[in-house]
Amino acid sequence: MLTRKKYQQETKQSFNDSTNTTEKQFEYLELENTISSLIEEMPKKRKETYKQSRFEGLTYIEIATRLSISENTVDTQIRKALLFLKRKLSNYSFMLIFVYLTFFK
Repeated sequence: MLTRKKYQQETKQSFNDSTNTTEKQFEYLELENTISSLIEEMPKKRKETYKQSRFEGLTYIEIATRLSISENTVDTQIRKALLFLKRKLSNYSFMLIFVYLTFFK
């Protein structure tokens, strides 16, 4: 079974392989920049919760403890963050977004 980090590394590597087209690499970088900008638009607590979950790989319990909020609040904030990103990214390829949101950051 692949861990999230190993899957992230393998997926990122596949985008960097010379067998991929420059266009795919460009699309990935564009998506990454767009998502980073959208994350910065989120309300402060939601952004903080999302980043700790996706960037730092913390569990909901760890995030709740750090932020002195309930685990349910963490879950709600993550759900709202993902819904926000999904709505804002509706023009991008579904599969590319799915892979990015599920396994990156």
